[in-house]
Amino acid sequence: PVLRQEVPRAPWQVRKQFEAERQARLVQIKAKPEDKMWAQQHGMPGDRGLFQGMIVRYRAGLPPPDGLSKPVSVSDAPISVFVRCRPMLPDEKKQGLFDVVTPSSPEVGPSLVVHEPKTNVDLTKAMDNHTYRFDAAFGDQASNAQIFEVALKPMVKYLFQAARRVGAKHVAHGTCFAYGQTGSGKTVTMEGLGPNAPSAGNRAGLYSYVAHEIFEQVRNESAKGSELAVRCGFFEIYRGKCFDLLNRKRKIEVMEDERGMQCMVGLSWIDLPSAEALLRLLNSTERTTRATAQNEQSSRSHAVLQISVVEPAANSWQASGERCKLSLVDLAGSEWAAKAQSDDRGNRLDGAEINKSLLCLKEC
Repeated sequence: PVLRQEVPRAPWQVRKQFEAERQARLVQIKAKPEDKMWAQQHGMPGDRGLFQGMIVRYRAGLPPPDGLSKPVSVSDAPISVFVRCRPMLPDEKKQGLFDVVTPSSPEVGPSLVVHEPKTNVDLTKAMDNHTYRFDAAFGDQASNAQIFEVALKPMVKYLFQAARRVGAKHVAHGTCFAYGQTGSGKTVTMEGLGPNAPSAGNRAGLYSYVAHEIFEQVRNESAKGSELAVRCGFFEIYRGKCFDLLNRKRKIEVMEDERGMQCMVGLSWIDLPSAEALLRLLNSTERTTRATAQNEQSSRSHAVLQISVVEPAANSWQASGERCKLSLVDLAGSEWAAKAQSDDRGNRLDGAEINKSLLCLKEC
């Protein structure tokens, strides 16, 4: 048999193929008289109402959602990307804004469509529908519980499985980033809405679901004869500096060890007897927040919760052996520059530092 070796492609070739695939998924629909009639019936004259009428017609013609047949598990790929579409806020509805994103399912699906208004060369109105595929796309009716089941529960299970495979010499790591603009629902997804949430699935956040799953896995390992303990560290990155949220925001340093691994020098690690103990600990912390033009209580720092599973040392003079570690990162969200011009100097400095750090993350 003839063996064929795949030739690595240049970056411009990858971008060209990506653009060709995106154009192949592009579907354009033209405005019809019924779109203008819909806009007039709802008191929305002009191009704005016509665009919204086309979106309503597009959604009415979609087949019933078939859901997500088989989500990609974390063990199949080093990086998985999930997107969540939050519901419209009351203030946005009062301003006459409308949603231009249509998920393939109101709860969990494989893709979403972004609608873009267009004016053709013959001055006719049209709408481009761009389809984007992800490992999973969560609609505005999806709950935190569903997000955990699809996105994070497989990761937690994989970390424990990987820890058993690699043995004591290596530590299995996993990281979940909550990324998005200010007001997009990152902190709500991570922390939940509490007992007053309109749906039971959003009362708890990913912190709670992950903590309970980790302790469930620890109990399973204990039944097999492995003695494991859980501990956590919680810090924030604010204006390029790190502060320990479990020790009165004491400043900590990031340094490299002899193996080139980053270490948080001075970070407090708290032993956890249960998932409830972790949640009580998180509720006692105060992350840096400010009132901004888009959010009354906007997180202005990146919060990093690290949960580590260790094997207790046999003797007091020995160090505990780390089995696996999961980092949950609630990133700060930047605002539109046009909406942040009226903010005070502190908010502008925060926005500049947030944008700079997110740019560094993008370049990793």
